[in-house]
Amino acid sequence: MKKLGLTLVMAMMAVMLVAGGAWALPTLGVGYEWNGADYWTITDHTTGTYADGNSMFELKLELASYESSFGIYTVDNVSNPTIVKTKFEVFNKTQEPDANNGYLNNPEQSVFFRHVSSGWQVSGTDSATGWTDFDINFGFYFDVYTGGSGDSTVDYVFFADQQFNQFANGQSADADIEHVLIAYNAE
Repeated sequence: MKKLGLTLVMAMMAVMLVAGGAWALPTLGVGYEWNGADYWTITDHTTGTYADGNSMFELKLELASYESSFGIYTVDNVSNPTIVKTKFEVFNKTQEPDANNGYLNNPEQSVFFRHVSSGWQVSGTDSATGWTDFDINFGFYFDVYTGGSGDSTVDYVFFADQQFNQFANGQSADADIEHVLIAYNAE
C-alpha cells in the first residue's frame, strides 16, 4: 500500500491492451514516477481537521475509444482483499478529458476525506452534508461504457487491483491485465 500525504497523483488508464501488443508509457513530468501500488492512503490527517490537508488526483490521460467514469473504491482488507466494499465516483463519463481540449469544457472535481467518530468519510464537496462512509485506504477504478457518450450501461469495471476487474454483471474479466496505472509525485 502506498501512502499519500500532500501529494499530486496522476491516474492513467491503458485499456484493452492486446497481449503482445506494443505500448509505450507517456513521459512523466519532473518529480513523477510510475508506481504499481494497488491501494493508497491519505496520511496528512494528524492536524485533527480534514480541511488542513491538501491532496489532489488528476485524471491526465485516458487511452480509450469509449467513455468511462473514474473514482475511488475500498475493499474489505487491503492486506488480503476479497471484495470491493464501496465505490465513490470522482468524474462521470462526461467529465473526462478529451484529445481536443483537455479539461477546457470539463470542470475540476475535488475529493475530501474526513475522520469522524464512526471512521472515515469521503465527499465531493467540502460542506457539512453529503458525506459517504468510506475508508482511509482506497484504490482507483473506471466504469467503462463501450457504446460511446450516449451509452448508459456500464460494460466493464477496471480497478487498480486487477483481481477485481469485471464485467458490469460482476463476472471476472481481464483479471490478469493492469488497466489502471498511477504516476506519483511525493512533493
